[in-house]
This record gives sequence, structure tokens and C-alpha cells, in this order.
Amino acid sequence: MSIKRAFVSLNNGNQVHYRTAGKGAPLVMLHPSPQNSETLIPAISKFSEYCQCFALDTPGYGLSDDIDVEIPEIGDYVGPIMEAITNLGIDKFCLYGSATGGQIGIELAKRFPDRILLLMLDTNGHFTQEEIENTMDGYFPLVDAKRDGGHLLTYWDMCRHLYVSFPWNSSKAQDKINIDLPSAEAIHTIFLRYLSAGETYAKAYMAALKTEHVGHIIDVKVPTTILRWQGSILLSATDALIEKGLADNFQVLNAGPTLDERYQVQLDALKELYLQDPVLTEKVSIQSDKKKLRRYVYNGKDVSVNYLHNNRTEKKPVIIIHDLGASINTIPKIEFKDRPIFIADLPGHGDSSPLTENLSINDFTKPLVEMFNELNIDAFDIIAFGSGAIVAFELSDILNVENISIFDLIPINDSMKFDNNQILPKIDGSHIPTIWAMARDSELYYPWNIHNRENILHSDPNLNPSYLHEKAVNIFRTVYIQKDLELIKTRYKWDEKIQNSKSTIRMAYSANYPDKLKVTHSLKTQHVTIELPEDTSLWVDLLFN
Repeated sequence: MSIKRAFVSLNNGNQVHYRTAGKGAPLVMLHPSPQNSETLIPAISKFSEYCQCFALDTPGYGLSDDIDVEIPEIGDYVGPIMEAITNLGIDKFCLYGSATGGQIGIELAKRFPDRILLLMLDTNGHFTQEEIENTMDGYFPLVDAKRDGGHLLTYWDMCRHLYVSFPWNSSKAQDKINIDLPSAEAIHTIFLRYLSAGETYAKAYMAALKTEHVGHIIDVKVPTTILRWQGSILLSATDALIEKGLADNFQVLNAGPTLDERYQVQLDALKELYLQDPVLTEKVSIQSDKKKLRRYVYNGKDVSVNYLHNNRTEKKPVIIIHDLGASINTIPKIEFKDRPIFIADLPGHGDSSPLTENLSINDFTKPLVEMFNELNIDAFDIIAFGSGAIVAFELSDILNVENISIFDLIPINDSMKFDNNQILPKIDGSHIPTIWAMARDSELYYPWNIHNRENILHSDPNLNPSYLHEKAVNIFRTVYIQKDLELIKTRYKWDEKIQNSKSTIRMAYSANYPDKLKVTHSLKTQHVTIELPEDTSLWVDLLFN
């Protein structure tokens, strides 16, 4: 079973990201907040045996653009979600919703009963108004970036204690959950989804909690299943909903405590209750502004690559490659006038597919070569940030690359090594301060982990908390491959690659770049060095002329 990723455009230009798999009648799936469609992969794997699944990222979560409502109600999500469904070419369909996704699904079913043939609710229940108010007290702490990185510990505390108590922030014995605490690796996965949701993580989450009561389902007239799963942390709330009494169009599905039992009973219900033939039309194409970068996904054989593109085609493209260990989120905004631009998250980075350990540079370059071949791009220029130059050189060995501009390359040597075990996820969150120190101290010292006076960087550091947060997020996302990245960078034969390169190579440095980090004199081969001004609109002419 292969799950593919893509985007569908809305009429206002916003994009909704989704995962899809399987064949058959359409099953639209909505996830819990503040997570994203990745959390539905086990359900997609099961349900795609019978249906074609379309698991959407709720607007504002995952990679979907947010709605323009500061404090939304659950109904504010109905319009963009139904528009996304329509633009996917889906008319009538089955709708599955988990937690927040279920509350949005209920609202969709009430407003569009002629289009929703079956509603499936998973992890939904009933709370009294008093219980809702008590739950919301302290449930949604602020997570705006702080200079000391303390907000990251708040994120971790939320994710860890989801499996300790409900509400997660409760200190009462009666609120404890009788389940095993997941591994640090499992909590890290959820932590990354919370980081993706960011400072506005509570928007749909809070709106859904306010509607988690029996009154919200009263006007649902479509056939509906409610899952009573013994492994649910909201089992008591589900029982409370059932005890309130359900209309004849509702059916309770009972499942044992395992994930397989959870999804198998729902798959059986799908086969019994959802007997429609596939009804799909062509996906709606929305014309986009060619000056605006838009998100796309290349679905390769083994990995998917998330990239930005401005849809221009008339001139030779510019490919922008971020530093190893970084992502497209930390690349500065550069004006490229009328040239086509492609900015990709390298495999294992950002929002591209994760990679496992024991990597070589080929694991990063091969999917890009396949992507560019599929896009019929046979000649381009490259801007590479830092050690992303390694990927640029490898691409230039295979494809037609006329110019390579290397931006802010730092010297790579064995002194940069440290014990990578310090940043691997720990159940108590003790790895988080170390990762924040990496992000912060790399602005102050070189290498970041040696704090002697001769290692001080005599330049203006960027200690803006939001900037440091993005750097830290990149480390969290690549935490399992940091050791491999370090080996690739330290073992790379820079001089040999530059000497033998068929491309014109330029070394470019930003205006505030520390002199001691410039590698102009440490590389033996000849190349052009450029000092870049603060005005990014001037960069293209300097880099490629």
C-alpha cells in the first residue's frame, strides 16, 4: 500500500495538503488537533483496502494554509474543507473524523446531508458545560518562542502527559489514564506535529472542545457510526455520549483495546454500510500567481519530496538547496524576477519523507535527480546554502548545472564532533536544552560546543527567539540522522569536487557573515568570492552574472 501526498487549491489561493491511498469509493478523513493527517496513516493503511482515502490536513495544521479567523468556531472550518473536497473531484462520500476531525465532520454532516453518505466518529464523546470549562482551564498554554527555549519544554510536557492524565495538565488522581507511557521516540513523533502546528496550535483544538457534547449531534440525520474503543483515553466521555441516548441513524461499534481492533471494526462497518460505486470527477485546477511560491510534493518510489515552485517556465530554473540539517523554512526570501524557482526540502529534512540511519549522500541526491527528470528539467543553476553545496556538486555530476553559488559555507572539520546521543529523544525531555543550545550557540561560537574566547564569533548574532526556534525545529526533525550528516560533511572531498566541477563556482557571503568562518583561503582551488549586500533583490545578478 502506497500513500501519496499532494495539495489541492482553494478558490482564494490557499492550499490544503492531503494524503491519499487505495481505490474505490471516496473516504474523506479528518484528523485530531493539533496533529495532522500523518497521525491517520494506520487508519489509511486499513481503510484503503476498501476505499480511496483522502486524509486532509485541517487548515492551519500540517501543511495546510490557515483560515483567516483569529478565534474560530468549529463551523469556520466547514467551508474550506468542503471546498477542498469538491475541488478534489469528490461529490458524495463517506466521512471519517477522529476527535477534532469528528467535531468538524458532525458540522459537515449537518450542513451537507445530501453529500455525506456515512459519517464515522472515532474518539468522540460528551462533556458537561462545567467539565468543558474545567478542562479548558490551563489546557492550552502559550508556546510563543522564548529566548531561553522554555517553550519547547511546554510542548514536550503537553505531548508526554497526553498519556498520563486527561486533561493532560491535571494533577488529580481520578484523572490518571491507565495505560503504558509511550516511548520517547513515539512522543517525539507527536512533538514534531505540535511544532508544525506552531503558536496557533489551539485554534481548531479549542473550537472542537467547546462542541464536545451531545447537543452537537442532535441534528445529524445521515447514517452515523460511533466507535467505542477500549483503548481510547476518552472512553468515559464516549460512554457518557452513548448513555445520553442516540437516534436511530446512529450505530455504536465496539472494539477491543488494540489499534488493529480499533480499525478492523470500522473497516467491517464500511464494507457493510458504504456500498456506493466510486464517484470521482477530475480534480479542479486553480490558476496561481506566478510570482508566488506554492507548495508541491513529488512522490517518488521510496520517498516524497516537499518543494516550493513559482510555476514560471520561460527561463532556466534556479534550484535552491538548504544546508544539511536545515530546511526550506530557514532560507531567506530572495527575489528572482522572472526565473523559475524550485526550493526543496532534502529527503530526511523538513516536510519531505524521513530517512533512517546509515545514510550516504546518494540518499539525498537520487530522489532529486528522479524528481527533476520527471519534471523535465535538464539544465539549471543552483544556489546552495552551507553544506548543501555537497548536494549541488553531486547533482552537477549527473545533470547539466552551469552555475553553482555557495552561500555562507563554513569550514568543516573534526573539531565539530560531539556526542550525538545527547540530542536523541529522552522520555524526560532532557535532550531539549541541548538542542536549543546548538541553535543558540552556533550564533555565538564556532564550533557551537566549544566556548573558549578564541571560538567567539565577532559578528552580530541573530538571537531572535523565532529564528532560533526554526533552527531548533530543524534539528528536532533531523535528530536521528545528525550523526550521518556530520560524517558526510567531514569526509567530503571539497577541493577535489571543486577542481573537477564542470560548473562555474561562486562563493557568496552575507553582509554580516563572520570573517573567521569564510573558507575562501582554506580551499586550495580557484573560485570567485562575492560579498552579498543586505538587499536580496540584487543577489541574482551578482550570483549568476
